[in-house]
Formats: sequence, C-alpha cells, structure tokens
Amino acid sequence: MTKYYDDPNSSSTWMVGIISALVLLVSILLLQILYYGVLQDEMASKQNNFTETRALRDSQVQQIEGSVRWIDEESGVVGMPIEMAMERVVASQHEDESER
Repeated sequence: MTKYYDDPNSSSTWMVGIISALVLLVSILLLQILYYGVLQDEMASKQNNFTETRALRDSQVQQIEGSVRWIDEESGVVGMPIEMAMERVVASQHEDESER
C-alpha cells in the first residue's frame, strides 16, 4: 500500500511567507523605535545626573580647599589642603635642622 500525498497549496504558502516577513519587519522596526526612545531617555537622565554630581563635587572641593578647619576639636585633629600641610612639614624640618 503506497500512500500518496498532495503537494501543499503554493498560493497559501506564499501568503503565509509574505505575511510572516511583514510581521517580522514591522516587529523589528517597532523594537528599534522603542530602543532609540529608551536610549534617548537614558542619555538625558545621565546628563542630568552628571550636572547634579558636578555641582555637588564643586561645592565639596570648595569646602575642602578653603583653609585650616577642625575635624575633631577634642582630639586636636585639623584638616587642611595637602599643599599647605606639605609646606608646614618642610618648614618644620628646616627649623629642626637650623636648631642643631
């Protein structure tokens, strides 16, 4: 007993193929539009965050670079810019050497 199979209808095969290709193309385009929209929002968010971070950093630098300030007055710990501290250490070294 031999079974005979009919060939599939070529017009319906073409129709399914064309519709599938169109659905795939539209899906890709919509996903690409969604991606670029989210990317633009992310870049804007990062730019705003950068501006806020820069302002915070600038205010902290101004506070640090000011002058000598107390960190812990009870234990006698002061804070000063590193350049000023280095100059004081060098000056105290020269004073110690000149006393000898």
